[in-house]
Amino acid sequence: YSQAELLNMSVFDIDADENQEMWPHAWEHICRDGSVTIESRQRRKDGTVFPVEVTATLIEFDGRRYSMALITDITERKRTLESLRISQFVFDKAPLGIFLIKDGGQITSVNDHACRYLGHTKEELCRMNVLELDRANSSKDINQIWLRQQQKKSIDTFETVHRRKDGTDIPVEINGIMIEFESVPYSVSFVLDISERKEAEKQHRKME
Repeated sequence: YSQAELLNMSVFDIDADENQEMWPHAWEHICRDGSVTIESRQRRKDGTVFPVEVTATLIEFDGRRYSMALITDITERKRTLESLRISQFVFDKAPLGIFLIKDGGQITSVNDHACRYLGHTKEELCRMNVLELDRANSSKDINQIWLRQQQKKSIDTFETVHRRKDGTDIPVEINGIMIEFESVPYSVSFVLDISERKEAEKQHRKME
């Protein structure tokens, strides 16, 4: 719209979520609190609608009260949040355990599958060190794996044994890779249960 066109319009002409019945309540809210911030949707002249953040502040000028609204187009913010939600969903629902680990073996994040096969809650696992789960590697071994992943800069595959919360052990294959986020290195470990593979190998050896 041109400025002249907008000056001949009301907020109801451009706000897709506001109407005249709702306005008295919105105005009362602004007058009571002095300032409000909400999300809404605005409509362009071509009919397309886009998300906005509206910060409305009560001001007085020449004895009259006005709502001064600062509008921010949040289309990109919404897209980013949606992308993050999708990424989190994929992370949580992946059919294998995923661990995000800091230097020293501190677990910082895990997905739902990791919680299920180990029997721990996410909160419990994020307070643990991998040494509390790994029954085949020592602290020295874990440090060597970390250094190897730092130098390799590609998928590092190895087998180990994890201990569940109930005390039982489970053989696993780990595919780990080093990534850096905000200058902090992390090891991302993709963990596969290889119990069936190990049992098949055991049966095969018996047959030989």
